[in-house]
Amino acid sequence: MGKRINAKAKGSRRERQAKKRLEKRGYSVIKSGGSLGALDLIGFRHYDIRGIQVKSNRKPPKAEMENLRKLKDRLPLGFKIEVWVYKDRVKEPEVICI
Repeated sequence: MGKRINAKAKGSRRERQAKKRLEKRGYSVIKSGGSLGALDLIGFRHYDIRGIQVKSNRKPPKAEMENLRKLKDRLPLGFKIEVWVYKDRVKEPEVICI
């Protein structure tokens, strides 16, 4: 029997990885408390603001993507929403802009 991966721990690692990536690019980053909202991270740098949903190995289901689109419609112009999909053994995430 293979190793079982703790999904919550893996998700937390991916969020830390994404936070570090944003910070390297000069963003200040706020993590959503308990990731209960639609976005895991908010990164801001001057007038550039990004809301990031972090995923491991899979793109979000259609319903979740639709919720992110609806959220974008309620946010100020210029607020970017992205989904970062980290795949196992791949260094850079796939970035999906909403």
